[in-house]
Amino acid sequence: MSVIEGADQGTGFKCNKENDESISADDQQRCISFPQSQTDGSSGQPEVFLSLVWHGYKLGVAYYEVDCPKVNFMPDCPEKEDLELLQQVLKQVQPSCVILSSKQDERLLKVLKKTVSEGGDLDDDAENILHFLPNGDFGLEVSKRRILSLTLPGLHSHSTETERALYFSSIMPADNVCVVRAIGGLLKYLNQARVGVELEDTNVRVPILGFCMFTVEDQIIMDNITYSALQIFHKEAHPSVYKVGTTNSCKEGLSLFGILSYFLLFMHTYISVNSLQACLKEIKNVPRILARMIQAQVMPVDWMALYKTVYHAVYIRDICRAQVQQVDIFRKIGKKFTDDLHKVANLLSKTVDFDASVTQNRFVVRPGLDRVLDEKLDAMLGDTLCEIKDMETSIMHRLQNAIVDSSQVLLDVMEYAAELDCLLALAACAQEFGYVCPELTEECIIDVKKGRHPLQELCCSPYVPNNVQSGGGHAKVKILTGPNACGKSVYLKQVALIVYMAHIGSFVPAESAVIGEVDRIFSRIKSLESVSVGLSTFMLDLNQMSDALNNATKWSLVVIDEFGKGTETIDGLSLLCASLRHWLKKGDKCPHTFVSTHFHIMAQQPFLPLSPELEFLTMETLQESGELVFLFQLTQGHTSSSYAAHTALQAGLPPEIIKRGQEVSKLLCQYKPVHPVDDKSSRVYLERKVQFVACWKVEAADGNNQWELANCLSLVILTALDAEDLEPILRKYDCGMIIPMLLSVCYTSGLGQASIYHALVVIFLEFFAWGLLTSPIISVLNEAFPRHTFLMNGLIQGVKGMLSFLSAPLIGALSDVWGRKPFLLLTVTFTCAPIPLMRLSIWWYFAMLSISGIFSVTFSVVFAFVADVTTDEDRSAAYGLVSATFAASLVTSPALGAYLQDLYSETVVIWIATAVALLDVFFIMVAVPESLPEKLRPASWGSAVSWEKADPFGALRKVSQDQLILLLCTTVFLSYLPEAGEYSSIFVYLRLVMEFTKENVASYIAMVGVLSVLAQTLILSLLMKYLGHKHTIMIGLLFEIIQLACFGFATQNWIIWTAGCMAAVSSITYPAISAFASSHASADQQGVAQGIITGIRGLCNGLGPALFGFVFYLFHVNLNEGSDHNIEVLKKDNASMPFFQGSLRNLIPGPPFAFGAILVIMALMVAAFIPESPHSSFRKLNSSASIEMKKDPGTWGWGCVYAMRTRR
Repeated sequence: MSVIEGADQGTGFKCNKENDESISADDQQRCISFPQSQTDGSSGQPEVFLSLVWHGYKLGVAYYEVDCPKVNFMPDCPEKEDLELLQQVLKQVQPSCVILSSKQDERLLKVLKKTVSEGGDLDDDAENILHFLPNGDFGLEVSKRRILSLTLPGLHSHSTETERALYFSSIMPADNVCVVRAIGGLLKYLNQARVGVELEDTNVRVPILGFCMFTVEDQIIMDNITYSALQIFHKEAHPSVYKVGTTNSCKEGLSLFGILSYFLLFMHTYISVNSLQACLKEIKNVPRILARMIQAQVMPVDWMALYKTVYHAVYIRDICRAQVQQVDIFRKIGKKFTDDLHKVANLLSKTVDFDASVTQNRFVVRPGLDRVLDEKLDAMLGDTLCEIKDMETSIMHRLQNAIVDSSQVLLDVMEYAAELDCLLALAACAQEFGYVCPELTEECIIDVKKGRHPLQELCCSPYVPNNVQSGGGHAKVKILTGPNACGKSVYLKQVALIVYMAHIGSFVPAESAVIGEVDRIFSRIKSLESVSVGLSTFMLDLNQMSDALNNATKWSLVVIDEFGKGTETIDGLSLLCASLRHWLKKGDKCPHTFVSTHFHIMAQQPFLPLSPELEFLTMETLQESGELVFLFQLTQGHTSSSYAAHTALQAGLPPEIIKRGQEVSKLLCQYKPVHPVDDKSSRVYLERKVQFVACWKVEAADGNNQWELANCLSLVILTALDAEDLEPILRKYDCGMIIPMLLSVCYTSGLGQASIYHALVVIFLEFFAWGLLTSPIISVLNEAFPRHTFLMNGLIQGVKGMLSFLSAPLIGALSDVWGRKPFLLLTVTFTCAPIPLMRLSIWWYFAMLSISGIFSVTFSVVFAFVADVTTDEDRSAAYGLVSATFAASLVTSPALGAYLQDLYSETVVIWIATAVALLDVFFIMVAVPESLPEKLRPASWGSAVSWEKADPFGALRKVSQDQLILLLCTTVFLSYLPEAGEYSSIFVYLRLVMEFTKENVASYIAMVGVLSVLAQTLILSLLMKYLGHKHTIMIGLLFEIIQLACFGFATQNWIIWTAGCMAAVSSITYPAISAFASSHASADQQGVAQGIITGIRGLCNGLGPALFGFVFYLFHVNLNEGSDHNIEVLKKDNASMPFFQGSLRNLIPGPPFAFGAILVIMALMVAAFIPESPHSSFRKLNSSASIEMKKDPGTWGWGCVYAMRTRR
């Protein structure tokens, strides 16, 4: 109420300057003559250290701010499991560090980490923000002793323990166990980290000036989205890119805070208000200066800032004492701004020579203060200068001690000056815009006459006010309908802002207002979308609605703007109606609810129950001469149309599009079929399409006609249920084979033009199916080969890899001749064929798995497919998408497979994987078009295929004839050989040796998959662009060395997780190598180029598992789920194998990985000789075609995520 009285009595302000004897005229002159640049202008974000304890559903919080060295604490408050109060505290305090007990409740940690990840209240990552101390540091008795040992200003150091206990019990609640423990932990951390005194001697303690209690009990709880939606705060970014990320890169835009803060920048008509505002601008950060005094680090600028603050504080006090003392803030300032301010001001003015201090950049004493000092200054000989400085330092220390003893009044100046600052802003804004004093009541009512939106009325004139009536005999659930852009959203925000302003002590923009108590304001107006959140827009909307439905009380305010528009119309309408029914069932216990919607059927159908708490409102409109005029006036009733066509016309959409939209809307409302645009009737149009289908068999079957046929067939089938005379038309043109024709043409032409998205779906489905089987495969291996699990796995993978090596060049060459689609279908079918056999017959499964290696070269064909449909410039991004899709398929599928296996059974997972594989095959048959242009294929089948081109060993012999190709292939062999062995054993190794659970293995795959996507979409592109192929290859090899070394020498799980991160980054190696080779391959030789490289990798897939199995066998590492000891070293008396000491076993737990690191080091040495830009073209690989050098080579962004790819 003090704001109200201050504003109403503005003309009665007085400033009795004649009686102002507080500070002399000389002092005033010195104060006014200070250069503006010499004041304390530090504006950095202060560090805040917060400690909290949640125990027994009681929450205790304490925090310490470096710039204001006081311990602020909140008494123990009841806190539920949702920890809403804690989240409100975090938003208010915004700590830079949170101190917790190491045994704190896991639910609390979960909330804190979630807050960190959302970036809403804390501004760094969890590792840097959350600090854990031993639970003993939060002990009750230890915390009490730590508090009693503090030395505060005003508390004598020789006080007894009893006196200290009485003193501290007077300023803080000793019976609040949680807050006492929180303070104890905070003090422990401050002294341990030496906050603010890092560079001082160890005997210098962290400065603490006192204790202060804070609370959030009297606050309206609102989330950050509501603050943003109501524009209470609004940051406006600087338009210059050069200021992005800097401290001054943003300013306050059009917001409620902005218009309040605006009025502190200008003088107004009343002298007293002008004087107060001018003085408030000179109040500096006194707590920071006091902290520097305690640490003996005061600078000359601090002395000037302190003197200006004290001077203007006295001036503010005298003005306030001259006003009417019924105003609470005037009375507080007149009482709290004691005569100690005179004492401090006089000490500063008589002691400090400000001009000399600035000139000499040190503390200089004013002449005449000390006679001995003046005599020394007159002498200025020999050692006298040192004595002068010592005497000045002594005087400065005495002055500091005197000021610190009066620190309480200085802290009061800061507190009440800030309060006065806010109240002046509220009063000035209310007077400027004609706000009125709201009547606050304890009743559950909102009654506003002619309310206005405080921001919108500044942007448009004239503004049409509207009434708000909720509760107190009026309906509490308001549903607003109306045309687009008629003012519904503005009205909702207006209601919420008026309620908010009334509760913060401000006048409100209205003719009159009666506002009841409101405990929370919920909003579903705006969604803060972010990629890091990982939620869709509709999911964010649902989260906001869930918060309101679960937590709103009869004292809450809920504003909902067009909820349900983010999903299918029926679903959105159903959810909105169900939510409103939930509140209407509570009767007068429901919250104040204001809803705007375009679901007009809500008012026309009985979706909502009849209730006195329900009212429909709309915005009035007027139609004149075919034009729609918005009146922006709220009235009872509802509308039947949103007039979207009018809004679209105003937005500048072409009239023909608007006309067509109206036609479609009309047909949909009448439940009639919507036909494509045609100048004839729908029947004539349909008959023409059927005639085309009938005549297609006699036309030339080129690509365009095939695609047209598919469209016509689709139209006929989709309209068959709606066209009453379709059957006679079909009989007329003898089109009884519509469905077979459709399937035939789909296989021939696919759906749409060939694009990279077809390849993405194929890759995703295939590896998603195999990813589901990550855990079942390990179980099947152990079941089939209980004594030699690892060796048999290596043998099977070796056979499969060798077959892939032999077949890859042939399949690649054949796809260059006959097209990509047949071989996509062939490779995917045989690759996925072993999946159902896993349950039908284990031995047939392993047999088929081995044989399927002949066709397990899907990537070879997919790469050629993508090369057909992309240009050199786009190829890098296209293959990045392929690799990201591959990684995405393996991010979730292993975890999903493990979950389904635990929930149901292994059999269920296998049949689900089989269904996914069949879906992939069906997609290729029906949807995937041919990508290789007809003109690049030979005229007859097999005319361009020769044994020399398909012979894998012949290709390797050709490789040896060119140094560049030899270097590339050698690098691929040496780097992928250990990688293939690693793939074949790593997950068994994690499960059985490192004792990972199924869930841990799935999480491990997901982590590496996500990081691989980032590496191959961001890091790879940047390295390719700025470093080139060679250096990218070498960087990838370096990370591969690190990850293999980590696996080889890992003894703890965190090293394994680190190795996974390194493996994700190392996945850029093969993409860089493939980019270098494929960029020099002509359009019709992509299959050959990829076939050779895939063949080498197939050779590694055969040798790698065998190599790792042999090394494991040498070190006798038994990878068997049924063994009692996962790693067993042979005894000395076993002469069949070498003996290794236990120390060697501890040093190298994973010997094959360490050996693999050596091979990759050799690959790195070979890669060093690869030229960055070769000057000669590749030699011909066969007599009919060659890989040609291009002047501007593109890059391939293909990369393999670190996942179990060869365990198929």
